Amino acid sequence: DYDRAAVKAHYRFLAPGMKVNETGLRKLRLVADDEDNVARITVSEALLCCQSPTDWIPHAYVQAVRYAGERRDVNYQTDARNISGPLGAQIFETFRFVRRNMLVRATKKLPGWTALSSARGWYSRR
Repeated sequence: DYDRAAVKAHYRFLAPGMKVNETGLRKLRLVADDEDNVARITVSEALLCCQSPTDWIPHAYVQAVRYAGERRDVNYQTDARNISGPLGAQIFETFRFVRRNMLVRATKKLPGWTALSSARGWYSRR
């Protein structure tokens, strides 16, 4: 139960034209034998390649919540989302959630770099 497109999307280093078969999945450690020598998907495959990893691992999702102020109370939630899907999609969607809910942009001065546009955080080396 894996998505061939998801395997190729998460393993961009696969050789062009490489077929995704059981041997290839074993080399990537996405399939392994259990104690009865039956081929099973690994946790890696469930997280990276299954469209719904929660079918295999019930808590394999990100729960993101934004609160108004510092009080962590359901009455102060301004945004909340359960983010599921393959791990790569979860990471991408979590970053989108954080970016959407950031009130103050973070900046960092780097030694040896000058800001070209502080509003966008572009830098160039001196």
